[in-house]
Amino acid sequence: MKTLINKIKLENKKVLYVEDDDDIRESTIVTLKLFKMDVIVAKNGLDGIAAYKENQNIDVLLTDIKMPKLDGLSMIEEIKKFEPTLPTVVVTGHTELNFLRKAIELGVSSYVNKPIDIYQLRDALIKSIEPYLLKTMLLQKNKELEILNKELELKVIERTKALGDINKKLELVASTDFLTNIPNRKYIFELGEKLISISKREKKYFSVLLFDIDFFKKVNDTYGHQIGDEVLKFITSQVTSTLRESDTLGRIGGEEFLILLNGTSKNGLNQLSEKIRLKVQNNPYKNKGILIPVTISIGIASLNQQNNTLKKLYIKADNAMYQAKKDGRNCIRC
Repeated sequence: MKTLINKIKLENKKVLYVEDDDDIRESTIVTLKLFKMDVIVAKNGLDGIAAYKENQNIDVLLTDIKMPKLDGLSMIEEIKKFEPTLPTVVVTGHTELNFLRKAIELGVSSYVNKPIDIYQLRDALIKSIEPYLLKTMLLQKNKELEILNKELELKVIERTKALGDINKKLELVASTDFLTNIPNRKYIFELGEKLISISKREKKYFSVLLFDIDFFKKVNDTYGHQIGDEVLKFITSQVTSTLRESDTLGRIGGEEFLILLNGTSKNGLNQLSEKIRLKVQNNPYKNKGILIPVTISIGIASLNQQNNTLKKLYIKADNAMYQAKKDGRNCIRC
């Protein structure tokens, strides 16, 4: 306890000192100023209440008990109505011990015997403000902890978001063809299985369109793989521009592409296939004086009782595409 008392400083603490005896008051003021306290003085209880109301942030109340006009305990009782936790020290003589019970009831923190001893006064003042200061320190620490917790929560949220963004990017990388920036084989097959399940449940049309660029090896051999890659990206953009938002184009590998057509009937499939074939045929690749005519061979298949999985639809469309190649390329087979 002594260590804790020694750590608490009276310096710059504001004390309201109420005493009617001039000699005691003046000598005690000198002592309080030795403690480097900010002293506010009143000569009786009524003046003490007035002084309290006129001054803010009083740290401790030091008062005599027996005073004219209004005694110290009555003054304390009034002031405590405004500030119940105000640290309070009473100065008492031996003949005033009967007043101590009421002082305790009023929450008086400590008392000092007359004649006033400087060390007893110092300890009484320190003990009186000790709980208040500790409470203030605790509240401040709690506020600091709340701020730290909020900062930590924000950092956790930011970190979680950052990890979520990274995971999304990783998922995108794992599901995207690096060259054409469209879904890769893995993603297009996973999506296809999901769409087929939905189509079966909702009894909707579902079809696939598989196409391969004709004589693509000749493009690579003649112009190089860099131009070949550009042609792949060009064909991707051409085909994408003909599709609906509900359709999904993916690169299976090499020069082979698969389109998932959700809600497309056999009739609509035939029309779209021809639209895509003509789009590619009528728009040759052009770049820096190079003109490369491009055509595609298309195989199509629709969901039915026999072809009821994506694997079966893919095999059906693949066989049809190779039939298109046998039949001279740049055509559609089913």
